[in-house]
Amino acid sequence: MEERQELPPLSFQELHGVDSGIVFHTSNILYHARSEIQDILVIQTRDYGRVLVLDRLVMTTERDEFYYHEALVHPVMQHHPAPHRVLILGGGDGGTLREVLRYPEVEQVTLVEIDEKVIEVAHEFFPELARSFRDPRVDVRIEDAYAFVQHAEERFDVAILDTSDPVGPAQVFYTKDFFLALRERLEPVSVISVQAESVHFHRKRIVDLYRILKEVFPTVRPYTAPVPSYPGGTWCFMLASPQPSLPAFRKEVPEAHDLQFYHEGLHTALFQLPAFLKRLLEQA
Repeated sequence: MEERQELPPLSFQELHGVDSGIVFHTSNILYHARSEIQDILVIQTRDYGRVLVLDRLVMTTERDEFYYHEALVHPVMQHHPAPHRVLILGGGDGGTLREVLRYPEVEQVTLVEIDEKVIEVAHEFFPELARSFRDPRVDVRIEDAYAFVQHAEERFDVAILDTSDPVGPAQVFYTKDFFLALRERLEPVSVISVQAESVHFHRKRIVDLYRILKEVFPTVRPYTAPVPSYPGGTWCFMLASPQPSLPAFRKEVPEAHDLQFYHEGLHTALFQLPAFLKRLLEQA
C-alpha cells in the first residue's frame, strides 16, 4: 500500500453530500477576494492545476475543464445547421466561449456575465480560457442574465446556460418563467444547452429541470458526461428545442484535432443514459 504523503499546510474542501466531497491541498493561494457579487478564490494544486472557486463551489480547473466545456458546447452546436448568433449566459472563465468560437460560421457571440471580476481573474490566472474574449465576434454584457433575457430584443440560433449551481440567486435560471422568456429570444430553428447538475447527488434537480423544459419546449434530450472535479464525477446536460425534433447531427467538428474529450463517435454515446436516470426521466 502506498504511504500517505505529508499534506501541504492549506486545504480547500467542498462538501457534495452530508459527509463526502472533494478536497484540494495547496500551499499557494493565488487570489482571494470578494467582488460585489461573490467570493472568488484561485488556488494552485498538484493534481488539478489552478482551480477557480466561486462562493466555495469549484467552477473550473486547468486539468479537467475540457470535459465540461466540450460536453456543454459541441452537442448543441452540432445539432444546429447554421449557428450564426450564439448566446452564452454566465461563462465568465471563457471556456464555453472558446469552444463556441471554433465554429467559423459563428458571426456573433453575446456573453452575459454578472460579475466582471470573474473575467478579470480568468485573464490573469486562466489565460488559455480567457484569450477567447479577444475575438472580435464576442460581445460581452456585464449584467444580470435573467434581466437580459427578459428585456433583450436580439434573437439567437443557440443559447448556452453556463450558470452557477441552482442555489441562491442562480435558482432563477431553473424556473419555467425564465425558460419561457428565453424561448422568446430564440429563432424558430434553434437549440439550447443547459448544465443540469450531478447525476449522483442532484437527481431531484435533474428531474425538476426536465419537467420544466418539457413544459416549454417540444423537444428535450438529456445526456451525461464525466467531469472529475464536479460532485459525483458524472454531470448531466440537456438540449432543448422549440422544434418537434432536434435538427440533424452535422458530424462536422471544426479543429477536432484540438479537442480532448468530444468527438463524432462519442456523440451518440453521450445520449445513452444510465438505466436509473432513464427510468426517472420517463416517470417524469
